[in-house]
Amino acid sequence: VLAGGINDLDWLVSDGQPVSSGDTVIFCITGKILYIDAPLAGDIHFNHSSKPNVSLIAKDPYGQGWMFKIRPKEPVAQELRKFSSAEDYIQSLKSTEGFKNPDGLKGGISEICKAVYSGIREQKL
Repeated sequence: VLAGGINDLDWLVSDGQPVSSGDTVIFCITGKILYIDAPLAGDIHFNHSSKPNVSLIAKDPYGQGWMFKIRPKEPVAQELRKFSSAEDYIQSLKSTEGFKNPDGLKGGISEICKAVYSGIREQKL
């Protein structure tokens, strides 16, 4: 979804603030509403260049378009052990809507979409 372009981006926490794993740190509007969570605990630092120029995120995500970095509270090697292997991550994706519809074909409204449109999660704006 991010590759398709971001229309708007808002930080939900302050730059330099400590965050916990799972904290929602960014709100995006693409073709959908997205909440991006911190993958690990630490101090968050946002890319001040990507917020006013959101097209950088899709054009150069590993260069100038990164959104945030986290300085982990624990040693990096210890934090990395908490993540899935690539194989485990792919397995976890097999039950998602995106995996079931890789081409993004329009059709009926899934149960997930119904929940999103009726509740729009926890609005933190």
